[in-house]
Amino acid sequence: MNVKFFDSWGLEVGKEQEWMQLLDEELILRGTDRPVEDWFHSVFYCIAASGHKVEDFDTTIIKKFINSKYNVAVILTKADTVSVDEEKMLKDAIENDVGQPIPILAACSEEKMLRSGKSELFGKKEIELQVYNDFLDSIILRLPEHCVKVLEKRIDDWHENQKKYIDENTGLWNFSDIKKKIETEYNSFFDYEFENQSTIKSKIEKTLKLYGNFVQSLNYPPERTNVVNRLPIEETKRWDINLVDIIAIPPTILIGIVLPILGLRYLFFGTVMNKDEFKSDVNKLVTHLKKSLPKIQSEIEKALVELRK
Repeated sequence: MNVKFFDSWGLEVGKEQEWMQLLDEELILRGTDRPVEDWFHSVFYCIAASGHKVEDFDTTIIKKFINSKYNVAVILTKADTVSVDEEKMLKDAIENDVGQPIPILAACSEEKMLRSGKSELFGKKEIELQVYNDFLDSIILRLPEHCVKVLEKRIDDWHENQKKYIDENTGLWNFSDIKKKIETEYNSFFDYEFENQSTIKSKIEKTLKLYGNFVQSLNYPPERTNVVNRLPIEETKRWDINLVDIIAIPPTILIGIVLPILGLRYLFFGTVMNKDEFKSDVNKLVTHLKKSLPKIQSEIEKALVELRK
């Protein structure tokens, strides 16, 4: 299994703006609209414990990752050079500045002789476990939003296709044909995306398989952890989250409500139906579908959180 590591160059005096610009560009490339393979799954921010302080830009960077839906773990490097009390003060200062609890791990990566004696290596196992935990946590944090963004893109594509069809095919006497075409397209789209949840299930199953491969490759979870070690990748029924109920509209809405009203208006009032009115009603339908997306995202989040328990 291929694993990518990204190591930024260290912050230098006067280079903060350039460093932050590069970080912003990189985060865009790894947003929730991108495939899961492109995400950062573990973010470690290293602060030298020997410095005995946390700079403002440290807090700014950590918050930027958090706001981009990443879990950030701080590693206190050279932790062998500080006392237990000093280490606790650093941890408290970091959490206070960030404004929320975050994982903070103390580590020593080299043995050396100190005045108090020879230092010992520590922190490796804790960091390995954090990598393992972060992978699943990143899925819980980012996958729901990713699924909804993909679904929104699918709605937009469907919308554009219908508008194009209306523009290119609407004539003076073919409104019935236009209605039937849009009805068929809509019902097919609704069944695939909302009734069967095909795109969402595909994204979730693909991501969980990736996570399962990751766990297997690292031979995790380690002994005595409370992290799940088996995910029901094939149990697709686990992801039946009733999107139809969330949306609260039947897949035949165009037949039963929208389009017949358009047809009656043309029949009774004798007005000429035009393509703008057609597109207006399609726009209303798309708006209604999109209003359901936050609830769908919430339901996916609940399902993933339950999976972790």
